[in-house]
Amino acid sequence: TKDMTGLGKRLDLRHGDVFLNFWGQPFSLENYAQVFEQYQNTAKVGDTLKIVVQRKKDDGSLEEKTLSAVLQNEPTVKPTLKADPAATPAQLQLRREWMSL
Repeated sequence: TKDMTGLGKRLDLRHGDVFLNFWGQPFSLENYAQVFEQYQNTAKVGDTLKIVVQRKKDDGSLEEKTLSAVLQNEPTVKPTLKADPAATPAQLQLRREWMSL
């Protein structure tokens, strides 16, 4: 979470949060691409993004929390991959296979 975007910080997203509802739509592995596409096509600065997450409480029980934040102009963050310089031999083999090297 230290590298979280400004929006993630304003929403107070936390490690381990499980998205249940995003932008008014149920959220699952089966539909996440469509939900994000709809969000990207319709969201604009000034809109309020609401996300319902399942979060583990200090006592280990789970609770649903509704998080919300007003959308602002955010710098574009492009995902990057960095090779682990301390990768184990097994990780290096997996990397070679994954990258077809």
